[in-house]
This record gives sequence, structure tokens and C-alpha cells, in this order.
Amino acid sequence: MDNSGSVFTSPDGVRWTQRSTPVTYQLFGITWGAGQFVAVGFNTILTSPDGKTWTQQSDPATSISLEAVAWDGTQYVTMGLNGTILSSLDGATWTQQTSGATANLWSVVWTGTQFVAVGDAGTILTSSNGTNWASQTSGTTHNLHSIGWNGSVLVAGGDNGTLLTSADGISWAAAASGVGAIVDSILWDGSEFVAVGSGGTILTSPDGSAWTQQTAAVTQTLAGVAWSGQALVAVGQHGAILRSPPPPASGSGSSSGGSKSGGGGAFGGLALAALALMARRARRRPNAATR
Repeated sequence: MDNSGSVFTSPDGVRWTQRSTPVTYQLFGITWGAGQFVAVGFNTILTSPDGKTWTQQSDPATSISLEAVAWDGTQYVTMGLNGTILSSLDGATWTQQTSGATANLWSVVWTGTQFVAVGDAGTILTSSNGTNWASQTSGTTHNLHSIGWNGSVLVAGGDNGTLLTSADGISWAAAASGVGAIVDSILWDGSEFVAVGSGGTILTSPDGSAWTQQTAAVTQTLAGVAWSGQALVAVGQHGAILRSPPPPASGSGSSSGGSKSGGGGAFGGLALAALALMARRARRRPNAATR
């Protein structure tokens, strides 16, 4: 996604196709659930069955920018600035919830039993149903921008290389990242956590506690990372796209023309999610390196 409401899809992280949407607003977050993508942004909610054709939904009940969205198997939950949280069963009709927070909320994950959201000033919120939210003590005042889950451990990341781990979303412990970068995106690829951030930062960890810095081919902010089951793709400012492992030589040299594969597990959907983050972080801090 980019700052004009455009969406890009890819079957392999190498070949990319731009898709049009009915909006020109910035789009910041995306999820897959119940046979459709749901994308959110500035006063905007879009849905699509395939990543190619997009429909704008009615007024999302708020004019606040929405930054992240997740699916728990029965409902979508989206959140954004000033502690705003909305929920929906179908992606079309949304209900505003009371978060009890005023901080900006940047990322959310569903663990199978609860939503865990993170935001500015160390804010962490948890909810088992998307309606009733509890504030947890993070132990940090740094802004938290990302959260990942591997089935047993949560990892939250933020400013100044901040990394926190938790088994339950309630008790949190600091982990040493070894960097001072902003940690913008975290995921579990089936064998390790991968975190990316400002200055081309890439970190990996088998358990969320011990982290190793990897070498990146770029120095600009990497704002999102996605996993296809076969490859990792990280995206960032100025159109940066990294793939690991690198694509075969015969598949390189093309940055457009790919087609979106259907389904929530398809690589196109995951890459799409990563690109949504790229626009979000570029808007928040276009020239950031560290805080």
C-alpha cells in the first residue's frame, strides 16, 4: 500500500502489481479473515475478496486514523490514534469500543485467546473479546510500534531498540536488542522471530529473548516484514523491498506484473500486509533513524 490509497500485490515478493482502490487516503494496516482482506487507514476501511478489487465501507464510526487491524476467527478489531478501537463481524458494520486509553495504538495481534495491542508511552492493552480492554504494565515509557506471537511468547518492539517479552500479555520483561533503532515490525516465521526497523535494522531470535543483528542491503527504514512459508519479505521507505532467501536469478529483475494469489495463506496477502506498514511508518516519521 502507499500514501495515495494504492495497493500492491505479489505472488513471490519479486514481481509486483499495483491495484487501484476507491480512495486516495493513506492505508496503514491490513488483515485476512472470513474470505476477505480488510484494510484500514485515515478515516477509511476497505474490503477485498482477492486483493485486486476493493470496496470502501461506510463511515467507520470515527474520523481518527486507523493504524492496525486483526482477525480472531469471528470478528475484526481495528485501532489507531487516541486509543480508538472498533470491532466488526463482517468488515462492513463497525462498533466503537472503549479502550480506556488515550495513547496512539500502532499494532495488534490475536494470540488465539486474546488481542494484545501496543502503542505510545509503553501502552499495552489486552482483551479476550475485543470489547472489554485492560491496561497492562509494560515497564517502559518508550513508544511501542510492533508486536509478534509465536504460539507461546509475545514480543513487542519500539523506540530505542526496545524489546519486551511476555507469555501471557500481562507480565512483561525487557530483552536486550543490542541496537538503538526503532523496531517497527515483528513476526514469527515458524522457526524464529524476525524484527525490522530504522536504519535497515534486521534482528532475529529463536525465543524472543536472545537477539542477533543481521546484515541488510539497505540503510533506510524497514517498516514491515512478511512470511510466505517459503520466503521473508521486508519492505521500507523509498520502495525498498528485501527478500530472504534471494529470488532465483531467473526471477529477478522484474518489479511488476505479478498476480495476486488468493487465500489468507498466499504470499501475496502476506506481502500486502507488509506493504501496509510501509506507508504507516513513512507517514509517522519520514526521515527517522532512531529516537
